[in-house]
Amino acid sequence: MPIRRIMAQPAAAVAREIAYRANRALDKTVGQTERRAFKREFFTTSARFSVTKLPSGNWLMVRYDCPDKDVRKNLTAYISTDEGRNWSGGLLLDDREKISYPDAFVHPDGRIFVQYDHLRQNGSLVMAVFREEDALAGKNVSGQVRLKLETLR
Repeated sequence: MPIRRIMAQPAAAVAREIAYRANRALDKTVGQTERRAFKREFFTTSARFSVTKLPSGNWLMVRYDCPDKDVRKNLTAYISTDEGRNWSGGLLLDDREKISYPDAFVHPDGRIFVQYDHLRQNGSLVMAVFREEDALAGKNVSGQVRLKLETLR
């Protein structure tokens, strides 16, 4: 389904389609499009992640990047330039354990804000600020990366 069609659907349908694309690959063969599962290139705990379409048309995914599927740590931002088929970069936003519920939004000036919990019970609400080029490069290339900003305790 083209991105313009899924963006016209209700938010819940968009989220389902984006999650499906993030976990599936499109295989074009002899004029047909066949959906099939693919071996994931990353390991992550089975928990909430965030996918956002950026003004550039690229997609941002924020998820855990930890080989231990039971640990929520190493919150990392990735960029897809092909509607979720492949993910590049990998800007580490927070390397602590017990982080959860990331949510991302883009400011009109291009900065990306990711808000998440640290120590959900009796912990704090934390924010990371960066730009698309930082996530794509996997490091602070804009000079504007700010990480682990506690906003609420």
